[in-house]
Amino acid sequence: MKQFYETYKGKEKLSPLVAESPWTNNLLIMTACKTDEAKEIYLLQC
Repeated sequence: MKQFYETYKGKEKLSPLVAESPWTNNLLIMTACKTDEAKEIYLLQC
């Protein structure tokens, strides 16, 4: 949970996308993607 908070805090563009996707997808995206742009792309696909 701490890593989740630190990854997405202050990211206005990603916050709505994170709220819509399942927890498992968020964990996979958070660990696999290094940039915010990559996270956004995968969150949009979810």
